[in-house]
Amino acid sequence: MRFDFAGLLAPQLRLEALAFPIMPRHIVGNAAERAADPTLRSSPYYNRYGREAVIGSGPFRFVEWRNNDRVVLERWEDHYLFDRAPPAAKTMIFKFQPDRNLAFLQFLGGEYDQIYVDANIFARQATGELFEARGVKGRHASALLLSIVWNMDGSNPFFGDPLVRRALAHAYDADTVLRRVGHGLYRRSYGYMVEERWDYEPAILGQALDHDLPRAAELLDQAGWLADPDTGWRYKEVEGERVRFSFELSYTAGLTYVPPTLDILREDFRRLGVEMVTRAYESATLNAKRLDHDFQALGAIGGTTQDPHALRNQLATDAYDGGRNSGGYSNPRVDELFELGKREQDRIYREIHREVYRDQPALFLFHVSFLWVLNKDIRGVELGPMGTILLWPKPPEGWPSRTGPGWWRERQAGG
Repeated sequence: MRFDFAGLLAPQLRLEALAFPIMPRHIVGNAAERAADPTLRSSPYYNRYGREAVIGSGPFRFVEWRNNDRVVLERWEDHYLFDRAPPAAKTMIFKFQPDRNLAFLQFLGGEYDQIYVDANIFARQATGELFEARGVKGRHASALLLSIVWNMDGSNPFFGDPLVRRALAHAYDADTVLRRVGHGLYRRSYGYMVEERWDYEPAILGQALDHDLPRAAELLDQAGWLADPDTGWRYKEVEGERVRFSFELSYTAGLTYVPPTLDILREDFRRLGVEMVTRAYESATLNAKRLDHDFQALGAIGGTTQDPHALRNQLATDAYDGGRNSGGYSNPRVDELFELGKREQDRIYREIHREVYRDQPALFLFHVSFLWVLNKDIRGVELGPMGTILLWPKPPEGWPSRTGPGWWRERQAGG
């Protein structure tokens, strides 16, 4: 089979252009629907097969999807690979449980075989005889990033100035957060790229905006946000009005590691004379606010794929409308570099890393490790930088096994 492209593209973009969902001929061959949606991605007809009537080519078939409850898969007995290595599980049930602590208790009670946990559960609760009789632990470094996105589109008076954003980065006490919140299991972030990848710029470490409240105060002074001698709060005259530096940060309810992180950050901001008010929203509500750019600061959790060009959707100027550049970040050099990155790679994305870290469109907090507890009788689960290999969790191979010792060897971060 041969594919012709109109112009030169970097290898990962050529592969991305060929990333179509797998569909059978009797569905994809509908001439009228293909004419209406040649991308096979945007029309109600094709989207239905991504949710309501899921169709794939794997060894399990889609049975049921109860919103905010469960997804059920059953072994496809007629799959062409079954003559070689059929999966041992007949049914797989993926359950929705946003409360991590409750999910862990249900795991101990035998309701779940695999769950994703936070650092507190992993370090403090998944221990002792009760846990060891049931489960084992595994972890792996990831590119999943917790950050605070600043709204720089001019709708507030605070974050348009890079001096302010750099000052707030100096107010972030990463060591304290990683010790108290991450229990040594998470790692500090220096931008969207992570150090295991080829697009990471090692020179960033020499330019790191470390915790330094005096330097932060200097930068705020330079930006015109001056501390009131009586109250200590910072003010600036904006369009003839004296404005106090007090902003609201919106974040998704249910992420257990976010509130304690914000508590530490809030205290250092207060020492600078900056007030941060926090408010939790349900994920659907917060996503609508993000799309409408209806926020001042936004607690965001997300990751990047192995293709760094995907970051264009978060950082390019023209991704403000219709993309994921929710904070309105704009740097002409970064825009230019993404265009160059379509055709060459060696230096392009490392320069993007440097530019974006200097601009601080977001306060980069830490990369969350993938932390799992699993039934110790399950074999064949592999952890990687995308979790248990793309799917959460990957269908385990050769399980369950009720004989022999536990199978798991905990993998260290980055291993």
